[in-house]
Amino acid sequence: MKTYNFNPPTTTVDFRNPRTFGKVSSDPRTASLGGQPLMNLTMAIFFLSTTDPHLDGYATIRWRMPILTDREEVRQLLHRDAIWAAYALGDLGADMWPKTTWHRAGDELALVLRAYHVPILWASGTLEGLVDEVSDAPHYSVQIRPSALPALSRSYRTGGLKKMWRMRLEAFRLAPVEGALRLTASDVPDLERLYADGEADGQAPEFFFGDMVTHGVFYGCREGGQLIAVAGTHLVVPEERVATLGNVYTRRDCRGRGLSSRVTSAVVTELQRLEIDVIALNVYQSNATARGVYERLGFRQYCDFVEGIIEKR
Repeated sequence: MKTYNFNPPTTTVDFRNPRTFGKVSSDPRTASLGGQPLMNLTMAIFFLSTTDPHLDGYATIRWRMPILTDREEVRQLLHRDAIWAAYALGDLGADMWPKTTWHRAGDELALVLRAYHVPILWASGTLEGLVDEVSDAPHYSVQIRPSALPALSRSYRTGGLKKMWRMRLEAFRLAPVEGALRLTASDVPDLERLYADGEADGQAPEFFFGDMVTHGVFYGCREGGQLIAVAGTHLVVPEERVATLGNVYTRRDCRGRGLSSRVTSAVVTELQRLEIDVIALNVYQSNATARGVYERLGFRQYCDFVEGIIEKR
């Protein structure tokens, strides 16, 4: 068995059976082997079978997929499903783009974002054609569809991932927003104190940075001078007309008063004023209460996915 590394996914062919040649689909991308150009997989098979006298009848041909570097090409691919790709669209900005690596195989697309301590892996499709390209990191924080788990599980332990819903706003139903105030950078300490209220039972938002308030949209309600409820955004990308809601939390002793609907409604109202077309959010599949709040505001389930940390086997 010989392995040839050159430019689509791993394919094993039987050189002793010519009929198998016709079952291998060609790829228009130019590849090379030993400095020789290969226009497609059929040519590669012919090249190998006529130049390597030591072939034992089988060869594993592993293509290395080219990395996408054209931002406009990536943008067009992401907008084919802007709801699932909402977070990835946020990485097209000038500050995040240099930290991204984009891989493509046919209709599959994978993003590796190296902006935090643990790299983030997002993907569309099954990852079957790209798993070799993204299996070099010891661990990832992933956001993938369940269909990508079989391929990824061959190299990573994926048992602890959380089941999520991606929801999208379809028909906004405005809830009362009286008392909801726009928050600024000066409110970050109060936000952090409010989120700390949820750490005891694991309900605190897991992805919050202070600059999200500056670059996003956050609204909160106060009582007795204390922040008791908040809703915000993970990202707002006016150029792509996309935003994702997040960091929604109500203090435990203040729940059941409609505060979550009030602050979330205020955030959505502002996003619509900014002419954002795609407004999405993530919610645990197990959190029926939160899902009910979002559904009453006009959000609907779009797709299921899993997220969390995976580690190399």
